[in-house]
Amino acid sequence: MGRLILITGASGSGKSAFAENRVTQYEGIRRVYLATMDCSDTESQKRIQKHRTLRRGKGFTTIEKPGGLGELPSEVWKDAAVLLEDLSNLLSNEMFSRSTEYNEYNIEGLFFFKKISEDLQKIRKVCLHLVIVTNEVFEDGIRWKKEMLEYVRTLGMLNQKLAEQADEVYRVHFGIPVRLK
Repeated sequence: MGRLILITGASGSGKSAFAENRVTQYEGIRRVYLATMDCSDTESQKRIQKHRTLRRGKGFTTIEKPGGLGELPSEVWKDAAVLLEDLSNLLSNEMFSRSTEYNEYNIEGLFFFKKISEDLQKIRKVCLHLVIVTNEVFEDGIRWKKEMLEYVRTLGMLNQKLAEQADEVYRVHFGIPVRLK
């Protein structure tokens, strides 16, 4: 079972840069950058370009997969350091994508919790290191629609499960990583 590192923080906190630097510390092994952002609008395109620039020259093989991680063959992850950027995008894509059997009017968070948990376990079984970046979205809204509440609840459950399983957990504030576990 690969080593699991969970990195959390608010949007723009520096968690992505910290995660990339953490993965580059692993010398002599393949580095896989698993990009989960769906490139559907101008803002997403800008963020994707920013992240590509950040990791340029760091030896990553990039796989852009906004969902369905379990569909990829295990050879993709075998004996690699894998950086998943990020869990909140992955969950959003899985829950709100028109391609899933559920849609925004019929969301079942436990279904997606189980699906993503199983996909991450498949990756962790064959990789050497799995570094997962997640977001803290739990303080943003006061009045959310049912669908958003289900998303936040499910992300919270995933974060808790991963933190429990993780070998290391970090929270990044203003570019400063604080080790929690």
